[in-house]
Amino acid sequence: MRYRSYTGGTKVKKSVFNKFYVTISASIVLLLGSFLLQARVAFIANAMLVLVAAMMAMTLFSLRRQVIVPLEQIHCGVQNMLEGDLSFDVSDMPENEVGEIGQSLMKVQKQLIQYLQDIEHATNEIAYCHLNTSPQEKPVGKFKGVYNSIEGAVDNLSEVIGRIQYAAQQVTQNSNQVSGNMKILAHNSQDQTQAINSLA
Repeated sequence: MRYRSYTGGTKVKKSVFNKFYVTISASIVLLLGSFLLQARVAFIANAMLVLVAAMMAMTLFSLRRQVIVPLEQIHCGVQNMLEGDLSFDVSDMPENEVGEIGQSLMKVQKQLIQYLQDIEHATNEIAYCHLNTSPQEKPVGKFKGVYNSIEGAVDNLSEVIGRIQYAAQQVTQNSNQVSGNMKILAHNSQDQTQAINSLA
């Protein structure tokens, strides 16, 4: 084996130094690689956590905008209906199943308003004895019963008013006859009075 001299005067075998150098270099590379790998794993893990957090935030925002807020509007609309207020508006709905519920609620609201207007119109017409009333919208479901009741009441009132008018005509005719008979009776009594006065 060959020896090499250095300034310190130490002689070291070249192959041992090479082995030591390779070992140290390998250890440093492994340490750096391990550090970089750990840093890369930590970076990837942190990036994935940030990505998952961002996705969850987007999902919650979308869920709130697409489901929670529209359901709150529908709930308020139903509460208004229960209190008799049909002036609510839930027309600004997303295009999903919740939006379809909102659209159905708006259809119910529109139909109820029309039914109530028809009933109010019919009762006002009945109050003023205008008995030729009919609904603008054909009733469905349980509302048929309401309209059947109104139509029955209108028919009964028409029949009663017809009888009253007939009775009024009879009374008018009879009063005219009585009036005519009274005139004849007055004329006859006047003739009799004149006859009695002429005899006296």
